[in-house]
Amino acid sequence: MVTLAGLSPVGTFGQNSPTSPGSATCWTPGPLPECRLSVLTEFGGYVSIDDLRLEQGGAAVDWGLMFNWDAHNAYGATLSLWLHSDDSNVGPSLRYRRWFGDGSSLDLALGTAVWGFNWVEPGSIFGLVKYNPWPWLALSLRPQYLRKECAHVAWTDYDVPGPGLRPCPSDFPDRPGPGPARVYVGAELGAAPGRWMPLIGAAVWGLLWVTGPD
Repeated sequence: MVTLAGLSPVGTFGQNSPTSPGSATCWTPGPLPECRLSVLTEFGGYVSIDDLRLEQGGAAVDWGLMFNWDAHNAYGATLSLWLHSDDSNVGPSLRYRRWFGDGSSLDLALGTAVWGFNWVEPGSIFGLVKYNPWPWLALSLRPQYLRKECAHVAWTDYDVPGPGLRPCPSDFPDRPGPGPARVYVGAELGAAPGRWMPLIGAAVWGLLWVTGPD
């Protein structure tokens, strides 16, 4: 039985509360025999491989669970939130993790958006390829294929979209915005840093919004 200590997110950075081997619920992900179930709390920043400007980048927040099937394989699911000026969306994803002998791991995930901003339609697909050298830091790729109710066209081509479509709000004169397929590269924080960074970011954004110009 998992104890309350095993479920507590408060503890030493990078460590898990002690519970019986193979039955622990860990807030810092780890393989068997240390952890049977890992709680994922991840936050990352990304830039598009087609446009490395930070203003065209995005942020990702993932919350979920991973179950260690054996010492090398884990399976789970997350709720993924993608934050972007043009196409923020949220949806579930399935994830596979391969544990290596040195404690590092590789994640593969595939998900679909169920709700989005700026005409992003349900059914959009996103993926994740992530290498975790440590539980609290990862390097990752996020490919996306977004279904949108608008068409990416230049402002001078308003007659191009078909019936029921409109130019996307990110488009500029004579320069369409990003197409439906794109790939982002970035870094993510997990474990304790991944839990606190979304809260810190939301607090900073709220402070800037309150103190900003009218």
